[in-house]
Amino acid sequence: AAPESESAAMARRARWALAGHAHHVLLRTHNRLPLLADAEDRTLLREVMRGCAAAIRAEIHGLATLPCEST
Repeated sequence: AAPESESAAMARRARWALAGHAHHVLLRTHNRLPLLADAEDRTLLREVMRGCAAAIRAEIHGLATLPCEST
């Protein structure tokens, strides 16, 4: 794990959050390296996303996991 000071340097910019409006969220890995190795990883991601959404009373209307795009 990275030291706390190192991970703090990689924080994302603040985003607008408008209650009641749809948000499109796109996440990519560093250098677009693969994140999910198999179906088990994809299932775990879906379960974590559902849990996080429930914790903040958000709804997920779609989730796609795509292989790395070529640059």
